[in-house]
Amino acid sequence: MGNPVFEVGMEFKTHAQFRDAVKEHSIKGGKEITFLKSYRDKVRAKCRVGCPWLIYASYVPSDAVYRIKRYDIEHSCNRSFHVPWVSTKWILNKYKERIRRNPTWPVKSLADTIMGEHTVNVDIQKVYRARKMALEMIQGSAVVKKRDAMKRCKWTVCPKVYKRVGKLKESLDGWIPRWQGSDRFEVEGPALNFLNKDIYDYVHECYKVNTYLQTYNNLMNPINGRELRPENENPTLLPPDVEKRVGRPKKARRREPEELADPKKLRRKGIEMTCKECGIAGHNKRTCKKQKTTTTASGGGESSRVGATAAVGPNEANPAHSIVSAIVCGSSANRNATHGSNANSNAVKRPKVTISTNKDMFFCSKSLTYVFFSPTSASLWE
Repeated sequence: MGNPVFEVGMEFKTHAQFRDAVKEHSIKGGKEITFLKSYRDKVRAKCRVGCPWLIYASYVPSDAVYRIKRYDIEHSCNRSFHVPWVSTKWILNKYKERIRRNPTWPVKSLADTIMGEHTVNVDIQKVYRARKMALEMIQGSAVVKKRDAMKRCKWTVCPKVYKRVGKLKESLDGWIPRWQGSDRFEVEGPALNFLNKDIYDYVHECYKVNTYLQTYNNLMNPINGRELRPENENPTLLPPDVEKRVGRPKKARRREPEELADPKKLRRKGIEMTCKECGIAGHNKRTCKKQKTTTTASGGGESSRVGATAAVGPNEANPAHSIVSAIVCGSSANRNATHGSNANSNAVKRPKVTISTNKDMFFCSKSLTYVFFSPTSASLWE
């Protein structure tokens, strides 16, 4: 499309065709037109900030075309020489035929021609890449050209290697070999000349012409496009059904095994713990087997069930009960007797501990809540 003229209702076959037309309009007029956020079924383009020029096209399913539905034709901006759409692809499409007619066209001259015909600045590297791509399309790829040139080579080794070995051979003319018996020499010069052997016979096989031709002999030929492929009568393969998994989908990136979740904190994974109870490494206090064994062995008598969790000092109001200790009731008879002596108490529950007069200390278990005292005896209720 040389110089597109837009109007409302104008139709385009594809999304790319409409975009190319807008790019061509931007280059011809020297306008810095950019595409706004668009989707596959709608395209919106606008000129630089402050210019009212705008164009909008969307897909019409009934006609299968992209139709222009809004077009503000007026420009209030000046001409710009820095148009972003002067790309390598654009240069290749515009000047490929002219490069075919003049394969030796210099890059600098081609860049001057583009600047003179379209009045825009162009990067010299883009021109160089476009010219190179055009020559490869016309004359074939670089690999094919090198392979054809290698077939015409008259030496057994590659040309660059041949020249390098030749220079090395010239620098060794002054060496003198001294024969030490059999085929051994004390070299003070090129021994190969003394034996009348060719130095190129000792070049590695990877630098030989035959190796190069074998490497690039099997080239991949181009294949037909999708439009020229033969039709297949088999049913179209559909992708497998995706089952929706239960729960919220994971959006966080999966970390590597050695990656830290928080770079400021070290993970406990991989660190060997030491038990505070027995001092042995490999477990903690909660899973210590020695502690469990000690607790099980001391669970037989009533006196061993005393939980030393709280202590009460002297009571001046009742000296007889100034110092008491909590002893867990182990038998059901003792629990029934204690329950009967406190039948009139509020929030009566199954007694767990009986408080008796003692000159030691008073201990209370953490799992018990209510404590009731009487002049003669005291019961601890749950």
